[in-house]
Amino acid sequence: MRFTAEVNWSPGDFVVFGAMLACVCGTWEFVARRRCDGAYRGAVGMALATTFLALWIDLAVGIAGPPGALANRVFLAVLGLGVVAAVLARGRAAGMMRMMLVMALAQTGVGLAGWVVAASPGPVVGLSLVFVGLWLISAGLFARAARAQH
Repeated sequence: MRFTAEVNWSPGDFVVFGAMLACVCGTWEFVARRRCDGAYRGAVGMALATTFLALWIDLAVGIAGPPGALANRVFLAVLGLGVVAAVLARGRAAGMMRMMLVMALAQTGVGLAGWVVAASPGPVVGLSLVFVGLWLISAGLFARAARAQH
């Protein structure tokens, strides 16, 4: 806010951003302390970074319309799906790999829906493709970690 008038955060914005950082950094710290290989850590790092980026973009400027728009909640639903699936997988690499594939598939569906219903589908489709790619990279790293566990 010091450098431009376009950014005007309220105290609540700082609290939300701090909570996001605390969740991502706390999860990373938990994973980093476990005995796991580099592929698993890389996969978790990619998933956390992608989740953080998707949430931050959605809250800051909105992905499918202005912040708070109903269409943006679909992007949040993909993240919620990932959290539920991660709990069900109990952090095991094979389950996490499947979770990332499901998230990539869900993200593809979001992109297709945005292409069909959005007034200007370019940003929705483009960001969905970026997120699909990031989820797939994470899935590949989890697959490598699952092979190393066996």
